[in-house]
Amino acid sequence: MRIHARIGLGVTALLLLAAGCQPGSPPPPDDLSGPWTDTGGGWGKVAITGNEGTYTNTYGTGPGTFEFQKQPDGSYAGAWGESEKRHGTLVFSVSDGGRTIKGTYKADEDCEINPGSTGDIHWTRK
Repeated sequence: MRIHARIGLGVTALLLLAAGCQPGSPPPPDDLSGPWTDTGGGWGKVAITGNEGTYTNTYGTGPGTFEFQKQPDGSYAGAWGESEKRHGTLVFSVSDGGRTIKGTYKADEDCEINPGSTGDIHWTRK
């Protein structure tokens, strides 16, 4: 029984290495690139390319941008910003076969516009 478990673990490690994963490294990111529809979080038009994105609903400070990285637990975490007046952090997860993003954001305390405010992220793939 133990030998089968070791063989299974060895095969799994080889598959992970072949896929570009190192043991203990975060899982590879999902391909979230493309347009997304904001369904109530107030982000406007959202577009993602790789691990970066843009959104249109800002406080008149121009388009907003965000970047994120996949975490070891499969969630995503990153930062967003419209300008030096409004910026913060975000955390989200992907569900529904990569068609839904849900999470939260928080404005940094040193923002001039709504410091410390929080809100929801709810985007669906177009």
